[in-house]
Amino acid sequence: MHIVACFGGVTDLQIRRHLGNFEAAQVYSASWGMYAAEPGSGIQCVYLPRCTNSVVMQSKISDAISWLQDRVDEIALLAGRRQQILNLLAAPSGQLKVRKAAAGLAQTKGG
Repeated sequence: MHIVACFGGVTDLQIRRHLGNFEAAQVYSASWGMYAAEPGSGIQCVYLPRCTNSVVMQSKISDAISWLQDRVDEIALLAGRRQQILNLLAAPSGQLKVRKAAAGLAQTKGG
């Protein structure tokens, strides 16, 4: 999960644009900042606004971690989805073609 610490403020609109899927992004606001997720891609990010010094940043991170612990199952599910996407992107293109061909062959024989 990415953590973005900002010297100034951050808006819902900026977060949605940052995640890349404006309409699907889910943004939650809390006293420490904002948590955002894009369920389709599994991208998750914590935004910590007004981090003017290290003490403020540490406090906000601590509060964010406490907030995230209450949502650990949802966060883990999205992280798993993101990992699957990254694994597919990292696989050599030849392996993907073989898997697709093998899957198609199995469907033809079975059906």
